[in-house]
Amino acid sequence: MVNCAICMLNIITVPNPILRSRSKEIDRDFLLMPDTQKLISDMIATMYADDGIGLAAPQVNRDIRACIIGKAAHPEEKCDLVLINPMWEKTSRKKITDTEGCLS
Repeated sequence: MVNCAICMLNIITVPNPILRSRSKEIDRDFLLMPDTQKLISDMIATMYADDGIGLAAPQVNRDIRACIIGKAAHPEEKCDLVLINPMWEKTSRKKITDTEGCLS
């Protein structure tokens, strides 16, 4: 194991099945564990190193419901957004098409 303050994580790609399966929800105790906090820091570093704007834990082969959205996605934000157990909710019938920048 590499011993460093912030480590780059390997990004997995399609067709790895973890990218298509529902990840496990995490609780507060798991979130506050030092290993989980390090994972979040490493995910942020990996996202920026690969010129991404977001990164989900399954993309770095971790089966938990966590993702990062870089502050560049919303210029008014001053820091990156960390989402834990995010849920997708349809709020409109409108469709917006854009280019996906997925790192996987």
